[in-house]
Amino acid sequence: MAQRSAAHPGDRCHANLISRQLSKYSRLSEDPLGNTMQRDPVCGMMVDENRAKFRSEHDGKFFYFCSLGCKNAFERDPQKYDRPK
Repeated sequence: MAQRSAAHPGDRCHANLISRQLSKYSRLSEDPLGNTMQRDPVCGMMVDENRAKFRSEHDGKFFYFCSLGCKNAFERDPQKYDRPK
């Protein structure tokens, strides 16, 4: 039986499971692979801060987003999202 590589599409389910498990503990987490993960303050998705295409700074803190839509929503009203969930 052949082993799947890390790039196998089925691994997305595993990544989602890791993301959900990490979300229980903190806004800033490190996943088992050593990637630094941040919670998108708008939608709650875990985003790798080293690979995030969208980020914004507010009150001296950086926030990372999964999409331009989430970034724009945050920038329209950062006070609404700048709090722990």
